Amino acid sequence: MLLTFTWYSRAASPRRPTLRSHRQWPRRLPKRSAKTCSALEPPQWNVIVIGAGAAGLTAGYFAAKADSRALILERNKEAGKKILISGGTRCNVCPGSLDIQRDFITESSTSALRAILKSWDLGSCIAWLQDEVGLSLAYDEGTDKWFPASNFAKEVRDQLLQACAKASCQIRYNSSIAAIDSLGDGAGWKCTCEDGSVHTTQRVVVATGGLSFPHLGTTGAGLKLLKQLGHSLIEPYPALTPLRGEPPGSASLAGISLYDSRLTCKSAPGRNHKARRKGSGGAGSSMRSSMLFTHRGFSGPAVLDLSHNFTRPLTRPAQDSLELPSLHVNWVTNTPREAWESLLEQPRGQENLVGALHRGGLPLRLAEGICEEVGVKGTQRVAQLRKDERRKLVEAAVSFKLRCNGHEGYPKAERTGWLEEPAG
Repeated sequence: MLLTFTWYSRAASPRRPTLRSHRQWPRRLPKRSAKTCSALEPPQWNVIVIGAGAAGLTAGYFAAKADSRALILERNKEAGKKILISGGTRCNVCPGSLDIQRDFITESSTSALRAILKSWDLGSCIAWLQDEVGLSLAYDEGTDKWFPASNFAKEVRDQLLQACAKASCQIRYNSSIAAIDSLGDGAGWKCTCEDGSVHTTQRVVVATGGLSFPHLGTTGAGLKLLKQLGHSLIEPYPALTPLRGEPPGSASLAGISLYDSRLTCKSAPGRNHKARRKGSGGAGSSMRSSMLFTHRGFSGPAVLDLSHNFTRPLTRPAQDSLELPSLHVNWVTNTPREAWESLLEQPRGQENLVGALHRGGLPLRLAEGICEEVGVKGTQRVAQLRKDERRKLVEAAVSFKLRCNGHEGYPKAERTGWLEEPAG
């Protein structure tokens, strides 16, 4: 048996494995018959898990608890590197609530995802982390997420390691897999490491992660192994990644953050027809409300929420990438259109346009850039605005079209997404 974990959620980090509840796992794995063993030596392990990330450690724990001889092989010198950087090193372990349409991106049917979430629901996952892993969690109402009470991601990684050790699951580091070969006749699998060591097992769980953050070791080596074994793979794409583009105006806005913005994506005509038909993964609005200007474009939670609308069409063959969607931003959602109209219609002494826009909630440099985009001088007094200029400024404040032309790819992507169609 060869199992793989693939999971993409924009609502929670780190990646959670698609496991059944531990209460549903058999207490003892079925033994192989004498006919299966034939002349071969019995495998050294019942289960080998490749990868000691969040998914791999969880899989190793449950395999060991099922009274198995379980081994985790990790290519790095330590486990859970992505755990350590997640949530700004706080590690947002689980979301506070789950909604399939809101929190998950898919072009396929959501029935399989719904079945997974029912088999090991959010409450069971939180209970397992607290009761069995021994992790003290605290709910953050502002983000609707669960964090370790200590606010240190290292505690999450260390508690998972301790839980694996208590369950007698062994971990071997600096063990990069070079090949996985069948022992034949259903006898199991042979895992050969790059250092020449060989491990035999009845079952292999591939939990090597996707392609995001390759500098942490997730280079897609596990995907290559699966392809060599004859598995058909779904084409991956970088998800939750910053976008490249030009800011409003000609000056750099790098470093400017907005905490009350809302982004909306409008698909180009003829694009993402499957996603729109299935009601998930097409155009929409960001769930989160903060964004950041970078030296090369845009980042922050609101941008990451909608980045898949750009990365997916750029990953597909050219004939399917007709036109990129448009991304519109409401810079300050607490300042409605009527308030902007009021600010720009009622002159206040010598107040200029930049000052009025800043009073509405825009950072000064962004206000200057928007004035430049509209074609008016920021030093111009509000009373001097023409009607058409006022209308353009209001529209730029509530629905500005960002100039996006690409994305930062896997090095900055927080997740690996998967297209519906299998890779060629």
